[in-house]
Amino acid sequence: MKKPSQMFMKNIIYIGSVIVWMPIFLTLFTSLIGSLNLKYFIIDYLMPAELFPAALIGSIIISYVSAVSKLYLKSSVINFIILILSFFGINFAAVITGLASGDYPPEGYRFVIVIFLLIIYILSVISEGVLSILIILKLKKVR
Repeated sequence: MKKPSQMFMKNIIYIGSVIVWMPIFLTLFTSLIGSLNLKYFIIDYLMPAELFPAALIGSIIISYVSAVSKLYLKSSVINFIILILSFFGINFAAVITGLASGDYPPEGYRFVIVIFLLIIYILSVISEGVLSILIILKLKKVR
């Protein structure tokens, strides 16, 4: 199989980078707009998880470019696995602890477990975005 051209790799990593950053920037953007309208700070901290499909698609694109260009491959694979496991871990923990069904209020150790996994997920999305920027910078150096 023929290796994709350098131009193709540069274009597709830009697309992957924009897609993977969408959950973070849309969360911050809607928070800014809502906070300005209401005159106090609000943020939908679950929004990055709700936009998981965007993070997944962007992460797949970034992992593909990383694998083909052999740049940050180990970091890309580890981060991709953490992103997937933390997202499904959030859902699993919410169901197991009874938060998803509403059997228990969002407080105490149950809530802490789910929020901890959410923080790991959000950090993995940000990490994937930073990784995409590093790959872009490396690909710019290679001509």
